[in-house]
Amino acid sequence: AASNEMPEPGELDALFDRFLLRREVRNISDRAAALYLHMCLDTFKTTKTPSPGAATTVEPRSLLGSSWASRCKAAQAAAAEVSMPGRILQLLASLRQHLRDEVEPPVHISDRRLARASQLVRVAAYAAGGKSVSELDLLCLQHVLWDRTSSQ
Repeated sequence: AASNEMPEPGELDALFDRFLLRREVRNISDRAAALYLHMCLDTFKTTKTPSPGAATTVEPRSLLGSSWASRCKAAQAAAAEVSMPGRILQLLASLRQHLRDEVEPPVHISDRRLARASQLVRVAAYAAGGKSVSELDLLCLQHVLWDRTSSQ
């Protein structure tokens, strides 16, 4: 398990006590964020694709007759095939920096949330029929990149 912050004294002591091995890890740097996203997307692609011999591209219409879980897995596999241009990765990294440094109140986007957001952008591109992520696919991030109700 992992946490982005240490609990306050007296808060969650029982839970924190279950972490036998502990290590504090800083967030990735702004300069390394695009590379981090690229690595996360490659990992997602190689670990979530179907077994050899299975179809790697799925037409949206073919998902309608399947169960919900199998449709989700098929869509994830197909979305993993959507390309993510370097300019989009850099834009995501810059967006995180902007939200942290230029927005009032600042919006903190963790490394984990940034990686998951990049995967969601791929799914949005796939759902729109794209083979590559475009800037328009980033519009879905308005529902993801906020950390308190007032920053939505």
